[in-house]
Amino acid sequence: MLSISIDGSDDDLASLISESFGPEAVSAAIAEVAREALAEAEAINTAALGRAVPYTTLVDGRESSDFDRVRPDGSIVGIFDLTTDILTWIEQQLIAHSPVRTGRYQKSHRVLVDGVETVIADIPPGVSQVVFAPLAAYAPEIEPHDGKPGESRKAPDGVYQAVAALARQRFGASADISFTYLNVPGVEQPAHSPPPAVEPAIVVDL
Repeated sequence: MLSISIDGSDDDLASLISESFGPEAVSAAIAEVAREALAEAEAINTAALGRAVPYTTLVDGRESSDFDRVRPDGSIVGIFDLTTDILTWIEQQLIAHSPVRTGRYQKSHRVLVDGVETVIADIPPGVSQVVFAPLAAYAPEIEPHDGKPGESRKAPDGVYQAVAALARQRFGASADISFTYLNVPGVEQPAHSPPPAVEPAIVVDL
């Protein structure tokens, strides 16, 4: 969820508002800065996703698109819900960057909410964290480790590490995206790897 808020105390308004301005001029300045900020956010989202992203605007706490009605001490907030777009993009990139021999690894990627496998379309509003992780026991070997590249020649930079970096570059202003290793339920333990095993994972804090 990306939220942009403009109010009468915003630093960007310093050059537009002075004590000599009346209430109408202050409201007009807030509206002007809000329009510019939202236009910039729209351009960033379009560049990242290749399409415009719908958003909701709140004027003085109420849903409205009439910026000119903002109070001199009020605020204008634009809310872009990018959750589904971010998660879908990451899922697609994990598949696209997966080395393919039998297809088992490529099909092993899972989306987890509170440790439970979930379909992105079924993730309820308000979820604060989503985890991507593979269920293939050999997945850690595909990631760079011990100062060496990953063990797949088709993905020397790894899969989860690489996609996490790409996602941060693309959506860094909209979500906190990190690469880590986690204990993932449902992973078959290889004989040479005593528990607890950890899998590469991408954590998305929304």
